[in-house]
Amino acid sequence: MNSKKLQLVVDEGVPKKAVDIFDAFAKERKISYAEILYIKDTYSGIPDIKIVNHLLGDTTLFLTADRVAHNLVLKRGWRSYYLFDGKINDAALPNIILREIAEVTHKDKLYEESFLQNSAIRNLVLPCSEKQLKSLRTKRRRIRNHFGGFDQLGEVAVTVSWDRFKDQTLFGFQIQASSRNSMPAIMASENYIIDVTPQELQNHTAICYALILLLRLSLQTLPVKIYFDLKHDREKTFAEYGHLHAKYQQSFEILKNEFTQVQFAGVNKGSHILQTRKKITQLKATPDTNELVSENMALMCCKVLGTSEDAAKS
Repeated sequence: MNSKKLQLVVDEGVPKKAVDIFDAFAKERKISYAEILYIKDTYSGIPDIKIVNHLLGDTTLFLTADRVAHNLVLKRGWRSYYLFDGKINDAALPNIILREIAEVTHKDKLYEESFLQNSAIRNLVLPCSEKQLKSLRTKRRRIRNHFGGFDQLGEVAVTVSWDRFKDQTLFGFQIQASSRNSMPAIMASENYIIDVTPQELQNHTAICYALILLLRLSLQTLPVKIYFDLKHDREKTFAEYGHLHAKYQQSFEILKNEFTQVQFAGVNKGSHILQTRKKITQLKATPDTNELVSENMALMCCKVLGTSEDAAKS
């Protein structure tokens, strides 16, 4: 084997320390590879069939803890290694029912080129804690499983509201995802963020967070509609807030450019905006809850713009 042409692809459910187990297994069989790809780091939430169709081939070694995925790869005639209880198995597993593997159409390829494109901006705005990253992966799996893959999503709608809370601002976001077919829509994510943003920048901060939350879920290739609360200033539209702070405006433009199609609309009534307002009021009365997450848009802007975090203080 030519090691320069082999890549180890580690499935999302496989811990990085398990690679040591595989390396010992591979060494015994004189298998070597030149590089490694962790799906968890690069393509988190991607469906198994997309992994098989677009990330694997004759020059890959697939390490997985998923029995169905393992057998799917072997059925294609490629190398797969199943990890269970600290042991590696490279043979097909018994009693696994496989669905027919759909042919990869030109449309699928175009979609995957867009979906699998790793966004540098998304990497900058991901949460830092492992607990938050785990929650994010759970949400992505829930969306994927509900619709049968991200390619079955039709569009996304985000409802945004906020209110002052002590010397901070409490932002609320409801993200609804709908399908391309007749499947029912779901609440893809519900987020409540505490931020020290100045009052005059609340509107801008709210919209930027909405874009960030969508990027974290890798939903930027879908048509997006963001409905923001008009109760704070009914006479102004979002576009009129662009002059308030250059740093926030520049960050907004960079974030918006990550999206294929995004629209903004102010709302003052409707079930989703009323639900979001109600939940914000409840959280203000009982703030000691893990539903509230502290973030800092000024620091987020520095990450997006590539400036020093000291600039967040100015």
